[in-house]
Amino acid sequence: MLLKITIVLAVIFQVIAAYQALKLTKRTKYNFSWIMISVGIAALLIRRVVEFLPLVSNFQAQDFRLLYIWVGVLSSLFLALGLLLIRQIFNYIDRMEAERREAEKQLLSSVIVTEESERKRLARELHDGLGPLMSGIRMSVSALQKQLTNEKQKQIAGNANKLVQEALKSVKDISTNLSPHMLENFGLVQALKNFINKISASSELSITFNTTLKNKKFPHKIEIIVYRVICEMLTNTVKHAAASRVSIDIEQTKNALLIDYSDDGKGFNLQDMFNKKQGMGLSNMYSRVASINGSVDIDTAKEKGTFMKIYIPLNHDEF
Repeated sequence: MLLKITIVLAVIFQVIAAYQALKLTKRTKYNFSWIMISVGIAALLIRRVVEFLPLVSNFQAQDFRLLYIWVGVLSSLFLALGLLLIRQIFNYIDRMEAERREAEKQLLSSVIVTEESERKRLARELHDGLGPLMSGIRMSVSALQKQLTNEKQKQIAGNANKLVQEALKSVKDISTNLSPHMLENFGLVQALKNFINKISASSELSITFNTTLKNKKFPHKIEIIVYRVICEMLTNTVKHAAASRVSIDIEQTKNALLIDYSDDGKGFNLQDMFNKKQGMGLSNMYSRVASINGSVDIDTAKEKGTFMKIYIPLNHDEF
C-alpha cells in the first residue's frame, strides 16, 4: 500500500514538473537546451506511469520492459544533453540583463539631456523675455520717483523700485541656477566656486573646496552632472543638516574623477529616507551618476554627519 501511494505521489509531482517545464519553454524563447530538458522530464513522467500501471491493471511489468528501458535511456539522454547545453539559457539571461541595463542607461541619459535642454530654454526665456521687462519697469519707476514731490509718494515709489530690483536679482539667480553660464563659459571648477561663494555669502556655513583640476574642461555631460550633484548636496546641507563645516575634494586620476564630500551636520538614516520616499534629491543624484557609469557611496547616520564618495569613469569614447 505504501509503495502504491508513493508511486501515485511521484506521478502527480512528475505531471506538475512536466507542466511547469512546458510553460517555461516559451519564456526561454524555445531554447534548445530547455526543450531537451522538458522532453527528458516528459520521458520520466512516462516511466512513472509505466511503473504505476501494474498497480491498477492486469498489465505486468515485463510487458513494458522494453518500453521502460527505452524511456529511461531517452530521459537520461535528453536531460544530459539539455544540461550540457544549459549554458545557452544563462547566456540569454545575461544578454537580456545587459540589454536592460543599457536601455535604462539610455533612458536616464535621454531624461537628463531633455531636462538640461528644458532648463536652458527656460533660462533663456527668463533672461531674454522677463529680464528686459523688469528692467523697463525699474527705469520707469526710477523716472517716476525723480518727478514726485510728495514725500510719501516718493517713499512708495522707492519701495517699488527696491522690490523691482529684488525681482530682477531673483530672475537672474533663477536663470543662473537653471542653466549656469559659468559652467559653459569657464568650466566645472569656476562654476562650483561661484556657487560655493553664493552659499557662503548667504549662510554661516564654512566650505572648504580643494581640487587638482584647475581649469581643466571635461565633456559637458560629466561637468553638468558633477555640478548638479554637488549643488544638490550643498543645498541639502544648508536646508537640513544644521552643519557648520563642509569639505569638498575633487581629484582626477588617470581614468576617473574622484569626489569626496563631507559635512559635520546631524546626518540622517539613509534607508529610511528611501523607504519613506522622501529622498527624491538623493534618487536623482544616484540616477544622474549612474547614467555616466559612475557610483555613489554615502555613509551617514543621525548625529554623525554625512560622507559621500563619487566615482566617475573618464572613458571619453562614451561621451
